[in-house]
Amino acid sequence: MIFFAGVACGLIMGMAFIGLGAIMLVPILGSRSAQHRPIPRSVNLTYIILPLSFFIVLLWGVIGGLFGLAYELVTNAIPGRGLGSPNLVFTAFILLLSVGSGVAIMLVQRRVQWESQTLVLAFAGIFGWLMPWLAS
Repeated sequence: MIFFAGVACGLIMGMAFIGLGAIMLVPILGSRSAQHRPIPRSVNLTYIILPLSFFIVLLWGVIGGLFGLAYELVTNAIPGRGLGSPNLVFTAFILLLSVGSGVAIMLVQRRVQWESQTLVLAFAGIFGWLMPWLAS
């Protein structure tokens, strides 16, 4: 049951990733100059975006399933509530992972984009709190 809660949360995260990822791609794909545009205008974006969207949702489902299995291992080894979650250790790990990835994204982008930071917050909320409550 815990594994399926992880998969469900992974699918939710995949949908958030696709939605915010599309918003992030609009300025890049709408660029007028050819050197700033990664895909030529002659390429139909539907042939790229649809398979990529399917793959992203599938990948996040697998990642969610792995987090579900990790949650089960942590819950069996170190039980205990905290931070508004059924398992303090797992939620703290997800929060540390979120903060680390948020900092890494800011270092790579050299500026804060609201879309990427929203994805980081969604990750923390979905896997840090929603998944443990769905699993319990």
